[in-house]
Amino acid sequence: MSNKLKLVNTKKKEKYTIVRRPSKITFKQYLADQAGCGNIRVIFPSLLLNTYYNPEDKISFESTYDTRYNPDPRSYEGVSFVVFQRSATPQQLQVIKHFKKICPGKPMVYELDDDLFNIPKWNFAHSFYNENKESIIKILKSCTGITVSTLALKKSLLKYNKNININPNHLPKFLWGDTKFTSTNKKPRICYPGSFNHFDQNSDKGDFDKKLIQFISNTVDDYQWVFVGGIPKSLEGHPKIERHGWQSVLEYPHFMQSLNIDIMLAPLDDNKFNACKSNIKALEATAIGIPLLCSNIDPYIGLPGCCDSTDYMIHQIQMLANDIDKREEMYTTQYKEIKHQLYWEENNNLLKYVDSFLKLVNRKL
Repeated sequence: MSNKLKLVNTKKKEKYTIVRRPSKITFKQYLADQAGCGNIRVIFPSLLLNTYYNPEDKISFESTYDTRYNPDPRSYEGVSFVVFQRSATPQQLQVIKHFKKICPGKPMVYELDDDLFNIPKWNFAHSFYNENKESIIKILKSCTGITVSTLALKKSLLKYNKNININPNHLPKFLWGDTKFTSTNKKPRICYPGSFNHFDQNSDKGDFDKKLIQFISNTVDDYQWVFVGGIPKSLEGHPKIERHGWQSVLEYPHFMQSLNIDIMLAPLDDNKFNACKSNIKALEATAIGIPLLCSNIDPYIGLPGCCDSTDYMIHQIQMLANDIDKREEMYTTQYKEIKHQLYWEENNNLLKYVDSFLKLVNRKL
């Protein structure tokens, strides 16, 4: 199948050719990292695709991934798609130019989960991607197409490449397990799990505003606040706040379940960068059986538990903290809203993942 993939006129994307059977679709993917998006968007779906079996489909998949570029053209023989995830530097641009030279016409996909052009200055990743903006634009323009996690991110990149498909994030059920309501503590355990790039390292700038930080500080005797990963600067070292370091991707699901949390928070500053993020925290909260309270911006707009202001988020925290039944009601409503997206292994999400690549060359399963 891979030898028959050709570049196409992307203005006719409404017409797709069905992949003939029997067939094998092969991916070779270069990871951005082996922590967050590398696992969520490449490694986990690859593991599942490589074991996919449905005799009625008469189709199979093979997905390999690496962090080091292989310059040997023979390594790409029979490969349907070559994917470069979040490449950014001039050196990575040269790698992509080399690949296009040794494999002319081979579909090359750029894979992305963040808006690299609108990272807030307080985010420690800002300077790196800002310095490499010119290389990123050249990469975006040179690839066959792009896969992204959200509609907002797609819209932000259309000026660089019109051939973009949305490939939402999902969780691996084989790690997270079945979901059921688990929020039952009388003294609620309220958790924020997020990386350090949600906060300035030298001040309280970030996704928590001063009012929420003050509320947390004032209620350490009423609720057990739990931070996993990053934390606002002024709350560091607080003796009554439970603090945990970041966990490896494979350990993270079991670790989050072991914390016995009742409510999860996902505050986001209303900016262009956050508007392009995915709803991954809604998936995680639902997977461990608890409600999520989040800012009412993309990617959470419309989800029960969205809060238009810090005052309303504080009100919701207090309401859910005092009423277990309300927590279960919100969890149940949120689960119904996102259950179609929750797991890779359900709702044909793996095949939709493959289609997000195939449609870049006017094919589909």
